[in-house]
Amino acid sequence: MSTELPKPPPPRKSDDRMSAGAVKRPPVPSVPHAPVRGRGWLRASVAALIAIPVGGAYLVLRSGSETVSDSMTSYEVVRRSFPIVLEEKGTLKAATSTNIVCDIEGGGKILKLIPEGDAVQEGDFLVEFAGDKIEEKLQAERARENEAQNALVRSNTDATTHQHESTKKIRAARRTVTQAKLDLEKYTEADWPQQLADAEVALENAENELLRAEQEYEASKTLAEKGVITGPDLLKAKIVWVKAKADKAKTKLALRSLNDYTHDKDQDEKESAVHDAEEELAFVKQSAQDNTKSKLADIEAKEMALKLFQEKIKRLEEQLQKTTITAPGPGIVVYGDSDQPWQRDQIGEGKTVWKGTVVLQIPDLTVMHAVVRVHESKADQVKVGQQVEVEAEGSKDRTFKGTVMKIGALPDTQNRWLNPDVKEYETEIKLEGENLPLHPGGTAKARIFIGNVEDVLCVPLQAVFSRGRRHFVFKETGASVEPVEVTVDRSNDVYVEITSGVDQGDRIRLAVDESLVAMLPDAEDEPGARVETSTTLASANAPEVETSAKRVESEHGESETAPDDPSEPTDDTDAESSAVAEGATPLAVDTNTDEPAEG
Repeated sequence: MSTELPKPPPPRKSDDRMSAGAVKRPPVPSVPHAPVRGRGWLRASVAALIAIPVGGAYLVLRSGSETVSDSMTSYEVVRRSFPIVLEEKGTLKAATSTNIVCDIEGGGKILKLIPEGDAVQEGDFLVEFAGDKIEEKLQAERARENEAQNALVRSNTDATTHQHESTKKIRAARRTVTQAKLDLEKYTEADWPQQLADAEVALENAENELLRAEQEYEASKTLAEKGVITGPDLLKAKIVWVKAKADKAKTKLALRSLNDYTHDKDQDEKESAVHDAEEELAFVKQSAQDNTKSKLADIEAKEMALKLFQEKIKRLEEQLQKTTITAPGPGIVVYGDSDQPWQRDQIGEGKTVWKGTVVLQIPDLTVMHAVVRVHESKADQVKVGQQVEVEAEGSKDRTFKGTVMKIGALPDTQNRWLNPDVKEYETEIKLEGENLPLHPGGTAKARIFIGNVEDVLCVPLQAVFSRGRRHFVFKETGASVEPVEVTVDRSNDVYVEITSGVDQGDRIRLAVDESLVAMLPDAEDEPGARVETSTTLASANAPEVETSAKRVESEHGESETAPDDPSEPTDDTDAESSAVAEGATPLAVDTNTDEPAEG
């Protein structure tokens, strides 16, 4: 898309200066265009510098290279093409930039800081923060680490001792169980059968002895009857028989006692001994296991405590290293965050910054971008890929070409605290070329080329007057001049498209006086309506307006001064007041609303 603006028609010279009462048209609130092709009210581009006719009918409209001659008092309506340009102010920044951030817990006090604007190479010193408090914390944590290490050693020793003692107790309990089982087995397999056999043998012997004694006693009685033996011998045989009889009864009773009582008692004792030994073994094992878990848990706690101290020490050592920051790569030094310029005053030696604060930026100046914020009413006109001309503060004699690269998806809230009702979209523009003579943070004025209006009837913007929502031009018919209502459409800061009301070749006035303004229709039927002339396009980012007197001085080589402050009175104050009193105010195209402005 061509960015060169078309040249205006040759001016018609006029040496007749207007009277001292000529109207100087002051900047006024904007009035939008009529709707076109269903897109709503057209929003025009940001106004360039405009000088207003005063005295000698000097007026200048400037948009890039295009101007309407400062000596023209009338204009011939012709068909022409002109671009629609959106002008916004913004800031220059590097396409890529490395942030140097304070990464110290709780913030840090800046002891030394490299001067802003210095060029650095990788490894060069940038900033040093105070580290005395970190050193104190580091020493304290190292002492705690030593205590934690000693506590861990003690816990390991206790666990080892406990393990040794538990092993001994378990071994002893196992021996007891084994011995009890052996005793039970010995009694069941050997002792009890032996005892039973002995008792049975004893009973058998007693029975045999009783039988023998009984036989001897019977024999003795026979011998005594025959007189072979005497009475004492018979008595002796009887005593032996009685004794044998008693021994048998005693032996029989012993066998019964052994079977009915002694065996059950001994068997129960042996089995109980085994059971008790096994329970003791299980108790010793469980107790050893529980104590082992306790000891291991204590060791784990001591290890965790030691690890925490070691991590704190490591973190403090890293924090201590971060008190001195060197350049990660080549570039120049810029204080603070370019996206938060109000924080620059917080950066300096002796000042304390919070963790996460961008202390410095090292921008790569190879590729530069311009960032502007576009009001929501104009945001839909801006598209990625549109061509842009950028003029940097301090480089006004040179413009840089660029392309719209990115448009914010949501309104930027950076300045919401200043005006919460203003919603702007951050738009990033990539500048063509590398190593441009530009500096990050500088002011840039971007001219975004929205599109072209092709071969339409148009007139200079300052020739159109409005009363409320109606627009008029002053048409020359022979020697007379009369107001003619027109319908306006698209415009830039020089021309406005006329869709009805005038024809090609008609001549219209660029400069009018109070008598002509008085010819405009009455606007009383529209409350708050007033007549406006298009001396400026309302915009939040519009540049300052020069008065024609200062413009004339500048263009004729006379003394040049700073642009007028709109609040300062001028020589034409009475004329302006008179014009406004008559209801004559210039047409303006609103760039901030889609609704018609009234009053």
